[in-house]
Amino acid sequence: MALRIDSEFCGINVPAAYCVVGGIGFSPTSKAEVVFTLYYKASKKYDAFATKSFVGPYDLTGSNPFHQAYEYLKTLPEFEGSTDC
Repeated sequence: MALRIDSEFCGINVPAAYCVVGGIGFSPTSKAEVVFTLYYKASKKYDAFATKSFVGPYDLTGSNPFHQAYEYLKTLPEFEGSTDC
């Protein structure tokens, strides 16, 4: 799973950037938080041109942490209009 979103890096537009969750872990202070890194790529086959860390909600009885991370990202204004891929 990944997200597609128009992005920018160093003033260069990156249309339909491939954003994939990785480096997932859990907060040492709360069982209700997931910590993860989002890797921005020009396409699936290339290395990341940027990374960003996030802390989102996590439900122990919910779906897997990767799915929950993507669902959280889609609630953020910067990912409005993103598509699943």
